[in-house]
This record gives sequence, structure tokens and C-alpha cells, in this order.
Amino acid sequence: SRNNSVAASPTFFVNNYITAYGNGTTKALQAFHTLDPGSVIAHNSINQLGTGNATGLYFEQSADDITVKNNIISCAGGGIPLQVDAPLTNIDWDYNCYYTTGNVLASYNGSTYSDVNSLGVAMSSDANSIEENPYYVSDEDYTINNSLLKAGAAIASVSNDIDGALRSSPPTMGVKEFVFCSNDAGVGSIVNPVTPLSSNTNDITVQLTNHGSNSLS
Repeated sequence: SRNNSVAASPTFFVNNYITAYGNGTTKALQAFHTLDPGSVIAHNSINQLGTGNATGLYFEQSADDITVKNNIISCAGGGIPLQVDAPLTNIDWDYNCYYTTGNVLASYNGSTYSDVNSLGVAMSSDANSIEENPYYVSDEDYTINNSLLKAGAAIASVSNDIDGALRSSPPTMGVKEFVFCSNDAGVGSIVNPVTPLSSNTNDITVQLTNHGSNSLS
């Protein structure tokens, strides 16, 4: 789909897979109006594949006293995971995972941010949110392959995942609980070299992550 929206009345929007795509203006999940106090957007897995003016989660208006937690907002096509056009107040907004192949992580109240730390300062929230590729199994299967996303915060009203499985402690961000393999190491990212290359000889450094339940040795 090109656009999904939540209404202004008190919203309880949890455990949803959302896919958006296209080369024009696409918004995977959009709040058209000011959400009523008490609204909750939690444990959703967004996969924004748009390659144009693409946004993962878009707030058109200001909001007060809302909860936005434990969501995965991935923009594999290079879009902006989060766009908020007006200030937010008294919010419980944290423990989300943002990912983009582009250079802008978020736009908040007219300013852009390239990392979650500076975004958190601007929003006075998001201290426990992360920037990680969820490694969805496919564009149709939003099972993740990154143990670092097993770092959410418990929400009493969302005690089960999309398949009915009991949420663990801490819960996995997104719709589906992550199940550890015993032995599972993975390269999370290439740290060095970076482009443009400064010489013909470069050290190669990668980030190694233990996605398994056993300690690496």
C-alpha cells in the first residue's frame, strides 16, 4: 500500500505488519490529525520500501499524552523512518528501532536528525531507542534476525505477539517475538573502510553480534 492512517479518536494500534512502496510520496503509517490523549501505537513492524519521498511513521499534527513504543520502523529504500511536523508533549515515546539506508533518520518540528541520540534530545524522549537493521526474513515475512531488538519495554495491554505467543521480558520490538538459536553469530555492519577510500590499503573492521543464546568463544 502507499498510505495507511490512524484516526484522531483514542487509538490502540498494536501488532501490525505494514508495507509501503513506490517511487513517489509514500507514508507507511500516518496520523492525519492530532491523536486523542491515551492513544497507543506499539509493537508494529513497518517496512517502507519506497524510493522517492518515503516516510515510515508520519505525524501531521501535534499530540499530547500518547504512547509510541516498541515499534520497528525500517526504510530499506532510503526514506525517513520518522517525520513529525509539530511538537509533541507529555509523550511516552521510547524503545523503538529506526533503520534507513539513507542519510536522514528523522525530521522533527522542522529539523532533521541523522542519529537517534540527537533526535532523543530534541524530543526529550527516545533514550532507549536504537538504530539497527531488523533483517526481516523477506518483504512478506517480518520475522527479524537481529537479537539486539530484544530490548523493548513491557506494555501490560500488549502481552502477546501477533501469533499469540507470550511476550518475553524484555519483549522484542515489532510484532513478533525473537527466538534465539543456540549458536548464531552474525556480521551486523561493516565499520571500516568507509567511502570515499583514502588510500589503496585499508583495514577491514566489522561489527560482530551474538544472536544466539550461547556465549561466543
